[in-house]
Amino acid sequence: NLFASEIFVFTPKGEIKTIAQNATALDFAYSVHSALGNHCIGAKVNHKLVPLSYKLNSGDQVEILTSKKQSPQPEWIEYVTTAKAKTKLRTLFKKEEKAYIADGQKLITDALLAIHLKFENENIVRILNYYNITQRNDLFLQFGKGILNVEDISKVIFKQKSQTVFGKIFKNPFS
Repeated sequence: NLFASEIFVFTPKGEIKTIAQNATALDFAYSVHSALGNHCIGAKVNHKLVPLSYKLNSGDQVEILTSKKQSPQPEWIEYVTTAKAKTKLRTLFKKEEKAYIADGQKLITDALLAIHLKFENENIVRILNYYNITQRNDLFLQFGKGILNVEDISKVIFKQKSQTVFGKIFKNPFS
């Protein structure tokens, strides 16, 4: 019963690796090295192509297929069962999210400055309300990922109508 929760799999070179029972091909990739897991595009188990979510069995020969262009995908969290793989993926996704948030905040700041407005609470609240978003980081994240169009800030959200004074039309210099 000592090893009841573990299985033994083989590398293509014949090395024996121990991994948790119910582990997937992607878990195996992360158990070997995080870079291998991060660039994993598939696996061959017993010389047959299998998806990343394939559950390994004791005695399987596992070969991980990689590509330099591959990067971890959010759905991979659902594929892995080991704590090590889940932790590596979550850490990577949090790091990416922080970068998107910083990018989004800079995009909004630059867009506001371009129309002579400051990055201040009143303006951010107006943008949040326009998109019906409650959290600032959610707003920044969506701009950082390119989900929301930064041009909307100057062309839609802060666009002011022309004003008529004494019969003359004055255009808003900020639009």
